[in-house]
Amino acid sequence: MRKALIHLGLATALAIGSTAAAAPDVGRGEFVHYLDENGTVVGYYAVHCDGSVESWGKPTRNRATGVFICDPDV
Repeated sequence: MRKALIHLGLATALAIGSTAAAAPDVGRGEFVHYLDENGTVVGYYAVHCDGSVESWGKPTRNRATGVFICDPDV
């Protein structure tokens, strides 16, 4: 019985692993808009889908953040 449970567990793990490998890798990038006290954008920071970093302006405590959904075909 114990051997059968081990084999069933291994078969399940293998099936889940092969399904995950077939799924497209959809990652995400992240960005931050830095705002002044009036809500005007005074800085920007982003990590793009390809891992490159872009930034400019002045970081502040007031910020708005978001994400990019990465296209796996690009």
